[in-house]
Amino acid sequence: MELTAEIAATRDGSGDPARLLGEFRRAVLLVPLADGPDGGLMSAASGGIRWIYAFTDEEALARFAGARGEFAREW
Repeated sequence: MELTAEIAATRDGSGDPARLLGEFRRAVLLVPLADGPDGGLMSAASGGIRWIYAFTDEEALARFAGARGEFAREW
């Protein structure tokens, strides 16, 4: 099973945490870099936790860029 299917199974209560972790470790993830002097991985805080943005395919990253209005930026 691929990563997105394991995530869906976990959300619906039928997933296996060990299998999810294995798929995550095998997956290719696209992680955008932050602009600015600090650079680093692009992230955001939610609920007191800092989350790193990661995408499983270029289309998902493109939707993220579009939602931010950042089509012209090099990703």
